[in-house]
Amino acid sequence: MSWLWASLALGASFSTALDLPELANRAERVFAGEVTSMQQETGPDGLPWTVATVEVESTFRGPVSSTVELSWPGGMLDDEIEMRVSGTPRVSEGDRLLIFERGGQPVALSQGVLHFQDDQHLWTATHLEFADHSEPPAFYALDEVLQALDPD
Repeated sequence: MSWLWASLALGASFSTALDLPELANRAERVFAGEVTSMQQETGPDGLPWTVATVEVESTFRGPVSSTVELSWPGGMLDDEIEMRVSGTPRVSEGDRLLIFERGGQPVALSQGVLHFQDDQHLWTATHLEFADHSEPPAFYALDEVLQALDPD
């Protein structure tokens, strides 16, 4: 299999890691659910996009239907070439996620996708590099996330 690595400017700043309050401030909707399917689509520019369908288990902010489609740039160009875009989520069917979403995309791409380790702990994206060399914590407790969504 051939690989094509790409880095695109997508309106999400990767100069510094976002903390939970900033993720919460940027999100229109926040929900938890399981990835039930992954598919590839071709965008209007002819480049591939990945679309993940999530069956929603819990809603923490905003109106959310029972399933949500999230999309981000990158995916298979053809059967042999994959285009990976720096900072995009790495998810698979069956993953349980907590998602900070805005406009059909995760907030700050991978930063807005937290993976459930168990019912009370989530892990963050660990493959990201930031210009200021900051790093998000590797894990959050679910209570920390809920506090960031409703600080009062």
